[in-house]
Amino acid sequence: MFTSLTGLWLPENKTLTRKLLPQLDISTEFYDYVEEALEIFETFTEITVGSNFLLSVLFALALNLLWSMIESMQVLTFVPLFDIRMPAIPTLVFGILTEIAAFDYVEVGDYFEMAFDVSDAEPID
Repeated sequence: MFTSLTGLWLPENKTLTRKLLPQLDISTEFYDYVEEALEIFETFTEITVGSNFLLSVLFALALNLLWSMIESMQVLTFVPLFDIRMPAIPTLVFGILTEIAAFDYVEVGDYFEMAFDVSDAEPID
């Protein structure tokens, strides 16, 4: 006699049977279909990874160029501070570049005071 941990028992000459659900009949046609789907998925994965790599390289190059341009713009905005006499046109161009670098082309106006409730106050001694 067999006794389980839960105390259930089964006589020696008896067996427990359970009918299984119908199983898939894997034919060669189904197997070929699965193989073809796996090949398509593998190709799609390779294309996705490759295109992701190329895009990341392109974006890295573009961002590197943009960062270099920003650095050179910063250096150019400090040129008028040098003690050098310049003609009127370069002085005008450097004035425009300074406005662009300082983001002065966006008028803030009184919005800053309204947004942050800034008011004039007496100094604290």
